[in-house]
Amino acid sequence: VWLEIAMGMALQHYCFTSARQVDFDGSKTSLELLHATGNESPTSRACRPLRPSKNLVVKVLLLVGTWWSAAVVVTLQMKSMLGKGGSFPYSFALTGLTNALTGILACLIARVLQIWQAPMPALQWDEIAKLTLIGAVQGLEYACNNKSLEYLSVSGRTMTSSMMVLFMMLTA
Repeated sequence: VWLEIAMGMALQHYCFTSARQVDFDGSKTSLELLHATGNESPTSRACRPLRPSKNLVVKVLLLVGTWWSAAVVVTLQMKSMLGKGGSFPYSFALTGLTNALTGILACLIARVLQIWQAPMPALQWDEIAKLTLIGAVQGLEYACNNKSLEYLSVSGRTMTSSMMVLFMMLTA
């Protein structure tokens, strides 16, 4: 059964013109959006895949490069502070201080950015509990990662950490 719904939602250089509900065997349903460029009529079947603009690709590449560069700098700085003869050999305290200051900074940035946006709905107590639990487990993970820098080289720790994907796949 094909159900076509006319849509007129513009998205950058493309305009979504119709949607099809595809019923394969009576049990599974998926939604397929067809889109055409602004020069084509809404009834045209000459649709082509949505491609990101070059500007978006450059932004994403810059953000990814910045993220990875910052990760390398932070890891090397942590190694110099926590390694043998380091200036602050208390890995759990350093992780706690780093996470606390990062949380405060993120909260301040969110408050400033929220001025120009609609207010977010208030969190429920069960949502706060889940977020707190996830944050505590992730903080413990960071602390153990930083503790491993006292005993392992950066390359050894990176190789060990990359095995995490394999362990997740084996236990899934």
